[in-house]
Amino acid sequence: MKVMEALYDGLLYPAEQVVPDTPRYHEAVKAIHEIMCDFEGSLDKEIYKRIDSLLDLEAESSDIMEMEFFKYGLSLGMKLSQESDEMIKRLLSCKTDKDMIDPDSEVMIAPQENIGQTMDEAVQ
Repeated sequence: MKVMEALYDGLLYPAEQVVPDTPRYHEAVKAIHEIMCDFEGSLDKEIYKRIDSLLDLEAESSDIMEMEFFKYGLSLGMKLSQESDEMIKRLLSCKTDKDMIDPDSEVMIAPQENIGQTMDEAVQ
């Protein structure tokens, strides 16, 4: 299935689908669970509830940060893709060495073997 179709169908939800699969992550989750069980058995119920609320707030702030990281990374990836598409188009349209000068930096772009190909052929 293509990404756009999966997105449209609601099948992409990284916040719930991506779970770290490293020993370090699993050890940390296990340690948190054990500590919370110790607290629940030894602390006053009100104090335990406050600690549990604190952990909920920490998880919520982490979710917000992860969303911002995701949005930033996605935006950066889209900009990178756009720039590379523009560079490929410019390279494919070059006919002479003079055409291969980058207008933004006046540096010659290295010749490519795929000059003359269509965009679809070049990116495959």
